[in-house]
Amino acid sequence: MRLPFIILFLGWLAKQWTLSRGQYPKPSISMIPSHEIFLGEQLSIYCDSPYPNSQQTFQLWHEENQQRWIMNAIAVNRGIFTIPSAQEAHAGKYSCQYCFSSRRCSPWSDHISITITELVYQKPSISVSPSEVVTLGERVTIYCKSEGLQNAEFTLQKRTYFNTYGTMMIKMGEIQFPIVTVDSSGAGIYWCRYCLKSESAFYQRCSNYSDRVSINLTGYWTSKPFIQMMPSEEISPDSNVTIECQGPRNDLTFVLLKSNKATVSKKTGLGKNSTKFHISRVTSEDEGNYTCHYSITNEFIWSVPSDPVELLLTDKSTIPIAIWASIAAGLLLLVLLLFLIAFALHRKRKKNF
Repeated sequence: MRLPFIILFLGWLAKQWTLSRGQYPKPSISMIPSHEIFLGEQLSIYCDSPYPNSQQTFQLWHEENQQRWIMNAIAVNRGIFTIPSAQEAHAGKYSCQYCFSSRRCSPWSDHISITITELVYQKPSISVSPSEVVTLGERVTIYCKSEGLQNAEFTLQKRTYFNTYGTMMIKMGEIQFPIVTVDSSGAGIYWCRYCLKSESAFYQRCSNYSDRVSINLTGYWTSKPFIQMMPSEEISPDSNVTIECQGPRNDLTFVLLKSNKATVSKKTGLGKNSTKFHISRVTSEDEGNYTCHYSITNEFIWSVPSDPVELLLTDKSTIPIAIWASIAAGLLLLVLLLFLIAFALHRKRKKNF
């Protein structure tokens, strides 16, 4: 039992000896926002001391500009340096230290790098080939295209089901990002942008982010869903149609596809294994083949597709023509019949005379 106490005592003694010689632990440094800093955005740099002493001061050092800022403690052990509107001159490496009234200071902290991004270019276009809906193991290529910038650095970013964000790939002057084979890790939402570096390594001019595309993996769950459409035939324009999808278990999310393109997704009710999609006042744009898939946990990983159902409108314009054609044919037959009767009566009268 005495050994742990001796170790703790020796640790405390070593710390006191270090402080008596004026050597302090270096502070920690951080910033908010911790992600990318845009031109004109406010940011704050935090310098945290391990000692709760409101008499200490904090110093911030900007390496590129060889500039120093001094600030009293805001909290008991923290100094906060705020930049209201980030500019190119603020980009670079920063470190900080804390000092006491006896002019004894800590070592400088580790560096943090601040990269300022100016959004000056139009967003690129993004597309997926062959489709956003792919089968397990299929090859997919994401295309990111800009106009007229040959030396741009393209960045592809991704969000997964677990809301994790990250930079997938960075390519100089390239616009193709091949994902050789798609598995569950390749499913998600993708977007891209391009940047041109300036003379400063910490300042870049970039485009806005592209629109977002999704890669959805189909066929992961092998039990086929059931689909039905109501009404299933003689659907006239402006009428209402309901498509019902049913799965093998409760609490699923269904995705309705038209011509292999996702249109809408919807969860089942609690404890239910089916859901309904309503299409109000259908038009010719709603015509096509519909299928549904279900997902269990990951919204980007789907089952095999259901059998297709076809939404086909009955052309109302043909109905009056058919009616008038029938009426005309009936009138023609009636006229012909009257003519035959008149002809027969005429011949009968002729015989009587």
